[in-house]
Amino acid sequence: TENDQISKMLFSGGIKIDDANELISSVLGIADGIKIEPLDEGFLKKILIIKNDKEYNLSDMGYGLTKLMPFILNPDSSSPEYGLKPHIWLLSEPEANLHPSLQSKLADLFDHLMDNSGSMFIIETHSEYLIRKLQYLVKQTSSKLQGKDIVIYYFYHPDKIPPGENQIKKIEIDEVGNLTDNFGPGFYDESSRISLELWNLNTSQKN
Repeated sequence: TENDQISKMLFSGGIKIDDANELISSVLGIADGIKIEPLDEGFLKKILIIKNDKEYNLSDMGYGLTKLMPFILNPDSSSPEYGLKPHIWLLSEPEANLHPSLQSKLADLFDHLMDNSGSMFIIETHSEYLIRKLQYLVKQTSSKLQGKDIVIYYFYHPDKIPPGENQIKKIEIDEVGNLTDNFGPGFYDESSRISLELWNLNTSQKN
């Protein structure tokens, strides 16, 4: 569980609070910092989120942030100045239970860590916001992220593979932030489809 992972890292003593504070404040922009305090029991500790000069228990901040915290507090997320080797991260749906705005900021987080620690990421995601933000960062001149740094593999449902295509489609991001191919139906086009159906519904009811 997330709590077990957090506990192991707290006991290891390898956490760099300054790095964790930078990730949660400057990169993600969701709080001003993190504070770790011992509980009365001795070895157990609690994590406090500092926001607008107030302290909140991590358990009161929502499951999405709790799920991200083992990653934010992991010493391997620190910069190389601490002598840590780059890692390959395997992340399954890191956007789960996160607000769309924060889902997009995950791209900033991964970009920051790639730039500062040289780590690589293999991410399973259903988040349009994450992919859109990656496109934006590739185009943005202030980001070092390039299209060649990203490869997307889109998996068709086994029963919905278009004629002449494989189940797995490779999609890249070109130098101006455009996708080299389209996703299957129901991903990028879903919000537009619903908007069109709503417009048609309203139009038919007025008539």
